[in-house]
Amino acid sequence: MRSVAPPCAQAPLITPAEAPDVRPLLGESQLATLRRCGDESGVRRGDLLFSEGDRSYDLIVLLEGKVDIVDQYGRPEEQVIISYGPRKPT
Repeated sequence: MRSVAPPCAQAPLITPAEAPDVRPLLGESQLATLRRCGDESGVRRGDLLFSEGDRSYDLIVLLEGKVDIVDQYGRPEEQVIISYGPRKPT
């Protein structure tokens, strides 16, 4: 019997430089809804918002600044997969 990899495993990896930014920008009414349902907190450069292997994590929306999603964080092969800016849900 022959094993076949699922289609997603065969697709080429698209790097951030090649990928168009099609994520929606949240509007004021959407932000107001999220503020009623969630908590606003500050973070500093270098803070980890979630890590590989976490069973779950909260919806994160940046109001200002930038966050990088990093593969292999803290290892020599570490690389930024994608960056998010203000009002883009992660």
